[in-house]
Amino acid sequence: MVSNMVLMTYLFALEPVYNVSNMPLNEDYFRLLMLIVVVVLVAILAERIEKIRKLNELNQKLKMQTDKLEDANQELEAFAYSVSHDLRVPLRAIDGFSRILVEDYEDKLDDEGVRLLNIVRDKHC
Repeated sequence: MVSNMVLMTYLFALEPVYNVSNMPLNEDYFRLLMLIVVVVLVAILAERIEKIRKLNELNQKLKMQTDKLEDANQELEAFAYSVSHDLRVPLRAIDGFSRILVEDYEDKLDDEGVRLLNIVRDKHC
């Protein structure tokens, strides 16, 4: 409960505001006014708490989606590394055979054939 001294201090502080409208400000009216203020503040606080709860839920969902994307990205990186590693041997074989063709059969190939083989050899690196 509010002590009488504190209550009287608030009454005197608020009295000029209510004297403008010629409304008497007694202790019961003041308590009612304070109750209304408290109810409004509780409603505002409850609304803010609900907004914070919703934001926390959204942040949690966002974190879960971020974790899923990070996992998928790691899987894609592992797959890309694996494919890159698996393709090295066939690419070396293509490079070796095309080099043999250019070196050993250059005289039997026309200029276009040599050019195309050199393109194959230059593109894989």
